[in-house]
Amino acid sequence: MTRQSILIWAAFLITLALSWHTYQQEQAQKLGKQMVLPTRVLSLQQAQQQSFAPIINNAQPLKLSARQSVQSQTDLFAVPKQAIQIAATKKTQPAFKAPPPLAPPLPFKYLGRINTSNSKGVLLNVHNEVTPIQTGDILLGQYLVQAITESETGVQVQFLYQPLQQVQTLTASTTN
Repeated sequence: MTRQSILIWAAFLITLALSWHTYQQEQAQKLGKQMVLPTRVLSLQQAQQQSFAPIINNAQPLKLSARQSVQSQTDLFAVPKQAIQIAATKKTQPAFKAPPPLAPPLPFKYLGRINTSNSKGVLLNVHNEVTPIQTGDILLGQYLVQAITESETGVQVQFLYQPLQQVQTLTASTTN
């Protein structure tokens, strides 16, 4: 224990002792006697007789008065009508259903077309790297290239986001 904690405990015990002493004096004054601290050790029976003697010798009868109370017209433990109505409306409301999860936006950017003799492909920017793709490729371990469609106005690349089985389309205009 530190010195500071010892001083705090000492102050606490002194305060407790003084409070107890003051309380004992107030109790003795209420009984009409001054408090006298015992100077000798008493047996348990003697201590009980002395401590209850002022109470027993005080011949004043104990008077209890009837409690004044007002009868309440309301039942304090009754459930309010509003609470019953609110509970009834809550039961009829449908439970909230969260919307189904959506695939994140495509992390690709269209750069251009690749035309080879065997197949057609597209160049994409995937995390700042130029990546050629073809139908059937898997990008970032989650996006399956399902179809690459070319038209006069542009290119559409259809991806399947595999964790949620959702189809997403990347559309790019090729006209200037």
